Amino acid sequence: MCMYHPELSVIPLTNHIPIKQVPDQILSMRHEPIEEALAFFINLFAPQKKIAFTGLNPHAGEGGKIGNEEEYLTKLFENIHTINPMDGPLPADGLFSPTNRKLYSLVIACYHDQALIPFKALYGPLGINITLNLPKLRVSPDHGPAYDCAGKNIAAMESVIESLRFAIEKGTQWILQYSSH
Repeated sequence: MCMYHPELSVIPLTNHIPIKQVPDQILSMRHEPIEEALAFFINLFAPQKKIAFTGLNPHAGEGGKIGNEEEYLTKLFENIHTINPMDGPLPADGLFSPTNRKLYSLVIACYHDQALIPFKALYGPLGINITLNLPKLRVSPDHGPAYDCAGKNIAAMESVIESLRFAIEKGTQWILQYSSH
């Protein structure tokens, strides 16, 4: 999953799992799927700014005082050769500040809400969800299917419109670029 906005995008390393399971899932990750997702992102967007990744623990572990998962994250991202070096692990609480948003095209976050809360607070319905590592371009609204709003005429349409706009603009390029692969 990549939540995309032209100013800053986010990729959560984990999705929709209980928070107590996040450290184990992070510690069992291999670099290859992340490297593939980054290559997909880079090929699609040709980012002009850097890529950052968050620490799992508050303040990126404070040098081991609040956990040592950041050591694993550092090693994990050192093995990614799609784009190196990346900045991180960085404390998530300051990473989405106006100053930092000028530095980065993409933030890779350890878990769903570490990425999506700031993303949705900043970009609201103007963000879109792009599924990475598929053979075809797949986009959807950043809020998902909104089943709770279906048929009630209450769903916000901005993200749907942004998704369609993106699919039309990028879809043709995507088809031409990847049809030979």
